[in-house]
Amino acid sequence: MSWKRSRSRWFVLLVLTGAGLGAMLLSPWQSQTRAAETAGEPEVKVEDISTLPRVPIYREEGLATNEKSVTVTLWPSPLPAGKKVTVDISKWESTVTGGATFSDGTTSKDITETTILIIRGTANSSIKDNMNLAATYEGKELAKRTFTVSTWPYDMETTLNALNLKFGLKVNVKWKSESGRVTDLTNVRWQEYVNYTTVGTNPPFNQVPTPPVSFTYPPDPGFTMTDDDGDIHDYQKSWVDWSTKTPGSRVAGQQYRFRDQVLLTAWEDGVLGIAAIARGVAPDPDPEGTYLFGTVKAGTGTFCDGCLETP
Repeated sequence: MSWKRSRSRWFVLLVLTGAGLGAMLLSPWQSQTRAAETAGEPEVKVEDISTLPRVPIYREEGLATNEKSVTVTLWPSPLPAGKKVTVDISKWESTVTGGATFSDGTTSKDITETTILIIRGTANSSIKDNMNLAATYEGKELAKRTFTVSTWPYDMETTLNALNLKFGLKVNVKWKSESGRVTDLTNVRWQEYVNYTTVGTNPPFNQVPTPPVSFTYPPDPGFTMTDDDGDIHDYQKSWVDWSTKTPGSRVAGQQYRFRDQVLLTAWEDGVLGIAAIARGVAPDPDPEGTYLFGTVKAGTGTFCDGCLETP
């Protein structure tokens, strides 16, 4: 017998007996097994409950993949006649939010053999791992898993809202929710990450102060995601030195990303969309000797491609 299997066996023993280390060393496992054998019944064990991932809120209009399956492995399977293991979903603290049910809307199931159960979230958790999935047999808890209900966004989309805004533009930003309703995105926030791949030269750009090469906006914790939003890319005319008649450009890479405030995911792991924003000063062939300013946004949609403004 490997150490890994032996260790798992002693862990189940500790949970079954509810005893401490000293009691475990007295081998109550052996006494329980002998008692079961004397009664002519095999010992019932929950060998495993498969790891339960994050569970989103389930709604019929949402993604079908919102249902999460979990396997409860029993030994023996099937159980002896008249025996059952009860699997319950519960919230460990009544003062926090969070909720889930099985696919039939109940929170308790009796099983007599190894079973795959379907779990649906009903309310986002306000604390990580505040939901329990526990298996009991004759009043004894044999195994348990904790999980979190949290709904995430996907498929971000941007559409043009307005042009000619201080040498810039405004786009509408929206996304979809796994549940089908953006009002369920209460656990997540979004922000922009901007990184200048071409910072430009002076002249023609004389912006003071010069923007940092990279930055995030807004700072933590970010914007809420329970409604659509907007993003403005403007540029003050005073930040461009027209007198030198010098062409030039500056380009920024942009990420729209989200973070789960309950599961404490990384911003870098929640990229919803990528764009590039280019600003440039270029000569105007008609009339000769004049210059134009242009802003182009491309990636999650292309806007103002070739759109130019005069100083």
